[in-house]
Amino acid sequence: MLVLWIVLGAFVGWYIFTFVVVMIQTAYMYHMEKKCSYKKDGLERKEALSKSGRLIVSKEYKFTFFPNDTGRRSPLIIICPGGGYKYLCIEKEGWSTAARLNEYGLCACVMEYGTGKDCFNMSPMKELAAAIRHISENEDLYNVDAKNYILIGYSAGGNLAGMFGTKEEGYMKYGLPKPLSVFLGYFWTSDPEYYRHHCVNPWVWLLDYHLFVRGNQIMFKKRRFSEWEKNALALHKKIDKDYPKAYLFSGTQDIVVPHRLQCGLVKKAVAENHVEHIYHVFKGMPHGVAVGDFTTASGWLPEALAFAGIEIEK
Repeated sequence: MLVLWIVLGAFVGWYIFTFVVVMIQTAYMYHMEKKCSYKKDGLERKEALSKSGRLIVSKEYKFTFFPNDTGRRSPLIIICPGGGYKYLCIEKEGWSTAARLNEYGLCACVMEYGTGKDCFNMSPMKELAAAIRHISENEDLYNVDAKNYILIGYSAGGNLAGMFGTKEEGYMKYGLPKPLSVFLGYFWTSDPEYYRHHCVNPWVWLLDYHLFVRGNQIMFKKRRFSEWEKNALALHKKIDKDYPKAYLFSGTQDIVVPHRLQCGLVKKAVAENHVEHIYHVFKGMPHGVAVGDFTTASGWLPEALAFAGIEIEK
């Protein structure tokens, strides 16, 4: 009986200890998100462009376009903010990244794809395709070269951008050219084999399971999924040898999309298919830091652009 109580006490103690750890990591994540995302810079840049009449907001194609200040033609770079397909982290991930790209002399397009009740049956992929097609047909208006476009995605936006690099649910399905490159930050992949994931922290595992269920429920508006629906958002299962060159990064302090449970699956897929890629696991980096200033991920965006062969103003 004593042994049983010791085992039970150790079990309960571990759950309490790991819960406290998760709470501390969550508080750290929100602190760093606020510090690192440069939300203020994005808002100020958007307001300045709006006042000058240069900001382009397309309700029909669901994007906000940030032109550069140089007047020179820029590669088309599209940013897909995260939010678990439930909402959009448009200010801290979308506009802030666009403002930084403008600083580099590049144009930026921030997708505002449908989420929550406006997300259904792979509609974000359809909306992204429509935006790319529209801008491609109006290159002079947007002053971009849309033939070799780049997709940047964070979290669930990383799932969207990553999926668009696949033939099955991306560019080929919509009759568009393959992206020049995809930049995926702390990106989510929906793994139907979540029950095989090994994690010493039970709360992190439960969150992993919750995100699988929630993402699919939001996308397909049901509680029970067909076999196709279970795998529809499984990015790591759709990558092949023709996948675009990929710049991937995650962080060791990310409890929302743990690099071992999520990002590592995609990294393994690109490596096994001999896709040209860079993968960083930045020490101490939590979820949601976007451009990553004040973290070990600082400088990832210039490195990714150089990897894609894009010159920037310094």
